[in-house]
Amino acid sequence: MGSLSRRFSHSIPFKYPNFGKLFLGQFISNVGSQFSYIALQFLIFDLTGDIYAMAILAMAEAIPMILIGPWAGVIVDRVDRKHSMAFANIGQAVVIFLIPVTQFFDNRVLWILLLAFFNSIFARFFFLLEELLFRNS
Repeated sequence: MGSLSRRFSHSIPFKYPNFGKLFLGQFISNVGSQFSYIALQFLIFDLTGDIYAMAILAMAEAIPMILIGPWAGVIVDRVDRKHSMAFANIGQAVVIFLIPVTQFFDNRVLWILLLAFFNSIFARFFFLLEELLFRNS
Protein backbone atom coordinates (compact mmCIF):
# COMPACT_ATOMS: atom_id res chain seq x y z
CA MET A 1 0.00 0.00 0.00
CA GLY A 2 2.92 2.32 0.64
CA SER A 3 4.22 2.10 -2.91
CA LEU A 4 0.71 2.69 -4.25
CA SER A 5 0.34 5.92 -2.27
CA ARG A 6 3.79 7.07 -3.40
CA ARG A 7 2.95 6.34 -7.01
CA PHE A 8 -0.25 8.41 -6.96
CA SER A 9 0.91 11.17 -4.61
CA HIS A 10 1.65 13.43 -7.59
CA SER A 11 -2.05 13.45 -8.53
CA ILE A 12 -3.19 15.27 -5.39
CA PRO A 13 -4.49 18.64 -6.65
CA PHE A 14 -3.59 20.58 -3.53
CA LYS A 15 0.06 19.56 -3.62
CA TYR A 16 0.62 22.43 -6.07
CA PRO A 17 -0.84 25.71 -4.73
CA ASN A 18 -1.74 27.29 -8.09
CA PHE A 19 -3.38 24.13 -9.34
CA GLY A 20 -5.21 23.76 -6.03
CA LYS A 21 -6.59 27.31 -6.31
CA LEU A 22 -7.71 26.68 -9.87
CA PHE A 23 -9.26 23.35 -8.88
CA LEU A 24 -11.17 24.83 -5.93
CA GLY A 25 -12.28 27.88 -7.90
CA GLN A 26 -13.51 25.71 -10.75
CA PHE A 27 -15.35 23.43 -8.34
CA ILE A 28 -17.19 26.40 -6.82
CA SER A 29 -17.89 27.80 -10.29
CA ASN A 30 -19.31 24.48 -11.49
CA VAL A 31 -21.60 24.20 -8.47
CA GLY A 32 -22.83 27.75 -9.10
CA SER A 33 -23.37 27.03 -12.79
CA GLN A 34 -25.46 23.97 -12.01
CA PHE A 35 -27.56 25.91 -9.49
CA SER A 36 -28.16 28.66 -12.04
CA TYR A 37 -29.12 26.08 -14.67
CA ILE A 38 -31.70 24.52 -12.36
CA ALA A 39 -32.95 27.92 -11.20
CA LEU A 40 -33.41 29.06 -14.81
CA GLN A 41 -35.43 25.94 -15.58
CA PHE A 42 -37.71 26.64 -12.62
CA LEU A 43 -37.97 30.33 -13.55
CA ILE A 44 -38.98 29.53 -17.12
CA PHE A 45 -41.56 27.02 -15.89
CA ASP A 46 -42.88 29.54 -13.37
CA LEU A 47 -43.20 32.26 -16.03
CA THR A 48 -44.75 30.10 -18.73
CA GLY A 49 -46.12 26.98 -17.05
CA ASP A 50 -44.97 25.13 -20.15
CA ILE A 51 -42.51 22.25 -20.20
CA TYR A 52 -41.78 23.00 -23.87
CA ALA A 53 -40.33 26.35 -22.83
CA MET A 54 -38.01 24.44 -20.50
CA ALA A 55 -36.94 22.29 -23.44
CA ILE A 56 -36.28 25.39 -25.53
CA LEU A 57 -34.12 26.74 -22.69
CA ALA A 58 -32.15 23.49 -22.64
CA MET A 59 -31.64 23.79 -26.40
CA ALA A 60 -30.59 27.43 -26.07
CA GLU A 61 -27.90 26.28 -23.66
CA ALA A 62 -26.83 23.24 -25.73
CA ILE A 63 -26.66 24.75 -29.22
CA PRO A 64 -23.63 26.99 -28.52
CA MET A 65 -21.75 24.00 -27.16
CA ILE A 66 -22.22 22.24 -30.50
CA LEU A 67 -21.97 25.14 -32.97
CA ILE A 68 -19.39 27.37 -31.29
CA GLY A 69 -17.12 24.54 -30.12
CA PRO A 70 -14.97 24.11 -33.25
CA TRP A 71 -14.36 27.84 -33.68
CA ALA A 72 -13.83 28.37 -29.97
CA GLY A 73 -11.07 25.77 -30.03
CA VAL A 74 -9.22 27.66 -32.75
CA ILE A 75 -9.59 30.98 -30.93
CA VAL A 76 -8.51 29.51 -27.59
CA ASP A 77 -5.29 28.19 -29.13
CA ARG A 78 -4.30 31.70 -30.23
CA VAL A 79 -5.05 33.85 -27.16
CA ASP A 80 -3.58 34.35 -23.71
CA ARG A 81 -5.22 31.61 -21.69
CA LYS A 82 -5.27 33.09 -18.22
CA HIS A 83 -6.75 36.44 -19.27
CA SER A 84 -9.23 34.77 -21.60
CA MET A 85 -10.29 32.40 -18.84
CA ALA A 86 -10.94 35.33 -16.51
CA PHE A 87 -12.82 37.16 -19.29
CA ALA A 88 -15.02 34.14 -19.98
CA ASN A 89 -15.78 33.61 -16.29
CA ILE A 90 -16.58 37.30 -15.76
CA GLY A 91 -18.75 37.18 -18.89
CA GLN A 92 -20.73 34.31 -17.38
CA ALA A 93 -21.14 36.25 -14.13
CA VAL A 94 -22.38 39.37 -15.94
CA VAL A 95 -24.90 37.36 -17.94
CA ILE A 96 -26.23 35.66 -14.81
CA PHE A 97 -26.46 39.00 -12.99
CA LEU A 98 -28.49 40.42 -15.91
CA ILE A 99 -31.25 37.84 -15.51
CA PRO A 100 -33.07 39.73 -12.71
CA VAL A 101 -33.04 42.85 -14.92
CA THR A 102 -35.25 41.00 -17.42
CA GLN A 103 -38.25 41.54 -15.17
CA PHE A 104 -38.43 45.10 -16.50
CA PHE A 105 -38.75 43.98 -20.14
CA ASP A 106 -41.93 43.00 -21.91
CA ASN A 107 -40.83 39.71 -23.42
CA ARG A 108 -38.97 38.38 -20.39
CA VAL A 109 -38.80 34.75 -21.50
CA LEU A 110 -37.10 35.67 -24.78
CA TRP A 111 -34.50 37.75 -22.93
CA ILE A 112 -33.82 34.89 -20.52
CA LEU A 113 -33.35 32.53 -23.46
CA LEU A 114 -30.89 34.95 -25.08
CA LEU A 115 -28.96 35.35 -21.84
CA ALA A 116 -28.81 31.58 -21.42
CA PHE A 117 -27.49 31.32 -24.98
CA PHE A 118 -24.70 33.84 -24.29
CA ASN A 119 -23.92 32.22 -20.95
CA SER A 120 -23.42 28.95 -22.78
CA ILE A 121 -21.04 30.61 -25.24
CA PHE A 122 -18.91 31.98 -22.38
CA ALA A 123 -19.06 28.59 -20.65
CA ARG A 124 -17.79 26.83 -23.79
CA PHE A 125 -14.79 29.13 -24.05
CA PHE A 126 -14.07 28.74 -20.35
CA PHE A 127 -14.32 24.95 -20.56
CA LEU A 128 -11.88 24.80 -23.48
CA LEU A 129 -9.43 27.13 -21.73
CA GLU A 130 -9.70 25.08 -18.56
CA GLU A 131 -8.98 21.89 -20.49
CA LEU A 132 -5.84 23.39 -21.99
CA LEU A 133 -4.60 24.67 -18.64
CA PHE A 134 -5.16 21.34 -16.92
CA ARG A 135 -3.55 19.44 -19.78
CA ASN A 136 -0.47 21.67 -19.83
CA SER A 137 0.08 21.82 -16.07
